[in-house]
Amino acid sequence: MLPSKIDHYGTQYDLQHLTGRLREFNWQCQDGQTVTFRVRVHCSNHCVSEELTEDAPRGAGCFSDHNGKVRIFNPDRHAWSQELPNIIDSLFDKPTTQIRLTIENNWYVFQVYMRHPLPNGNRYYCFLRVRYLEKISDDPQMHFIHLQIESAYSRDTPPLTPHGNERSMFGRLIERLMLAKN
Repeated sequence: MLPSKIDHYGTQYDLQHLTGRLREFNWQCQDGQTVTFRVRVHCSNHCVSEELTEDAPRGAGCFSDHNGKVRIFNPDRHAWSQELPNIIDSLFDKPTTQIRLTIENNWYVFQVYMRHPLPNGNRYYCFLRVRYLEKISDDPQMHFIHLQIESAYSRDTPPLTPHGNERSMFGRLIERLMLAKN
């Protein structure tokens, strides 16, 4: 879980835009029924930090990630992360958006243009892991999903993808999770 702010070498950075939230969208399944997916969205500290190298200064702005590895706050990643809520919201507003599978078995979307400039030729990649939560509601049309933003950063090459460069509509991926659990 991310703190609401962080002090990095005397500068305060607000992280509240990355706090967990709940979103909902309707999806028409391939069998014709319309279901509602309620999605809990969480962001990892990887969205605003980078791996701590041996020569990097220690102290201010350090995090431990989910594996216990120490990472250091990165002001550029923080600036780019300001747009993460809009990128994720666009998946709910338009669940037909294409997302792609990586060889790490997570999914990604990317942005070409950002308010905080990207290095020349780079794109901003957002890596997602999605899982179906056990049925919580008695309503057969209501399904609960957890979406973890594992990382988000600028890079000049696309992530490696398995054979076939698998793509899916965001809504269809969620539907497949639902069908696998029911």
